[in-house]
Amino acid sequence: MTPCRGEGVRLDVLRRLQLPASPPSFLLRAAWKYGVGAGVAAVVLTAGGVDRVQPSGHALATNVLPTNVPCGTIATDAGDPHTATWTAISSPYGTGSTYNLPVNATNNPDPTVTSCPAIIVPADVTLKIDASQGPVHISSHGAAIKVDGGQLLVLGTSEINSVLFDAESDVSSWEGIIVTAKDATHRGNASMAYASIQNALNSITITSGATSTPDPTNLSSQLPYGLALVNSGIGPSIFDGIDVSNTPVLVRGRTDASTQRADGKFGTVNNIGSQGIKLSFDASAPPVTAYALDIESVTFGSSVPFATTGCLPLQPCAAGFIGNNAIVATFSSANPPPVFINQSRFYRAGSFGVWLTGAYLPVITNNNFDCN
Repeated sequence: MTPCRGEGVRLDVLRRLQLPASPPSFLLRAAWKYGVGAGVAAVVLTAGGVDRVQPSGHALATNVLPTNVPCGTIATDAGDPHTATWTAISSPYGTGSTYNLPVNATNNPDPTVTSCPAIIVPADVTLKIDASQGPVHISSHGAAIKVDGGQLLVLGTSEINSVLFDAESDVSSWEGIIVTAKDATHRGNASMAYASIQNALNSITITSGATSTPDPTNLSSQLPYGLALVNSGIGPSIFDGIDVSNTPVLVRGRTDASTQRADGKFGTVNNIGSQGIKLSFDASAPPVTAYALDIESVTFGSSVPFATTGCLPLQPCAAGFIGNNAIVATFSSANPPPVFINQSRFYRAGSFGVWLTGAYLPVITNNNFDCN
């Protein structure tokens, strides 16, 4: 293999100018700007064996029909106006997986098609996507899932009974998951276990300022984060993997017992056009009781596709990338919350593995940095 230049961590106390984008990121951005994104993305995002096929799950009943989710506010369960439950075989719409999200004109310029920016999870409503009865597939024709002061729970239980979010084959990408605050008392939050988010512009964008969300592996417990991802996969993403403002985030993968590092199978951020995780905190952020950013046993770049085996990082079958920085975080307040990054692996970032500006007492331990 070609020798790699191993740049790992950069800690700055002063603001710096953004580094130029790496060639993969530049190509993606330029292609999108000039209207040829589908062609370039097809070349770049299929590197490293990334596919758009969910791991096989339990066979579903042959009478289960797919669900065409209408634009706007989602329907809730019968007798419960605060919960909408989507499973492999049932939903408030009377149908099950696959859940087809509407067309967004940004991705489909056909003037005869009614455009829909997003389906909406409103304040005081929880969208619960439960894979305990079999794998669930959410397929978007471009529209986003917007959690506007509500809550998103993605409850996968294993690599088989998992949840896949992806773009439909007739569009090059979709708008991803967007989490916002409706008002100061309704700050949207999201937690996911065994989920894979693929082929979005940004996989997840969260600006809500939420500081609590259920543990997706134990719903009786709350986590001190607005976004929690456990044993999940982020990417491919056209631009950023996770884009965060003033909201604490947990990303936790699975540890390989032999290496005490991320196993590269669950907990991955891979094939990202720009930033793997981009986070900013300023003086308007709410008080945080834990970390602003908590990264545990996560593999960035050059990891195997979600839930697959038989391929080690840095091998041709896992030749993924991060276009710019794997993690870039900027803190502009006087007393920012700390950062914790542990037992993770950073491969093939076009710039730095970790770049923190204005961070307070960051803890960065037991990690590997290769080919950044």
